Amino acid sequence: MKTLPSAMTLVLLLATSASALPTVVTVTTCGQVVPKRAIGILTAGLDCRGLPNDTAIRVEKGGTLDLRGFPLSGGKIGVECVTPCALSGPDCFVPTKCTIKNGTVQDSTGTGIAGGDLTIESVTVQDHDLRGIDGGRRVKITDSTITNNGDEGAVADNLIVRSSTISGNGKVGLAAVKAIVKQSTVIDNDASPTCTDPAAPPCYDIGSARHPSLRDTTCKRSFAFTTLGPNKCTDGSWCVCSEDQ
Repeated sequence: MKTLPSAMTLVLLLATSASALPTVVTVTTCGQVVPKRAIGILTAGLDCRGLPNDTAIRVEKGGTLDLRGFPLSGGKIGVECVTPCALSGPDCFVPTKCTIKNGTVQDSTGTGIAGGDLTIESVTVQDHDLRGIDGGRRVKITDSTITNNGDEGAVADNLIVRSSTISGNGKVGLAAVKAIVKQSTVIDNDASPTCTDPAAPPCYDIGSARHPSLRDTTCKRSFAFTTLGPNKCTDGSWCVCSEDQ
């Protein structure tokens, strides 16, 4: 015969379930920190342009920033996913894992979104002076647009891109050791005047150290970071984009 749980057991189970729910914080101030494993939500656009904050919003390990359809503007870095160093001072941080979704990150004087392991969902990353997304070990981009950033669209060791548009960036669309790109458009990432200078480094849509994996994806120019390996064109590309030769 089955034994029903006691009232005390039910109370403990309910308390455990409630404690497992993430903390939700409202993000209203430039320089605000979304705590570890918490969810930060915008309730209006947040303009941090011209303010002294190096980072517009900081998200700690496992945290999520839900822009809720609003724009986040400015900062030297728009969103920085870092966690405090364990054994160092208050100004020491290490890149970490976080999620950014549902809105626009724009107009930083440096990089739009930076961190160690980033998940980007339904975000427009645009108009940053240097780089749109600067990841470490991995960046996963879904249903997003990365455009009009001064240098690169997105950079990481491992890039996984799905159903996204990366275009109009200054010199590079995507750059990675390993790139997997599906159902996406990665074109015209050569807006910088240096792209027409034969003495300058090449500009390209997708660059990688390993042969990129593309499916249902449009690109014009790829670039191989290594001289080793098969399946490369004579122009130093991977022979995967429309203008590779």
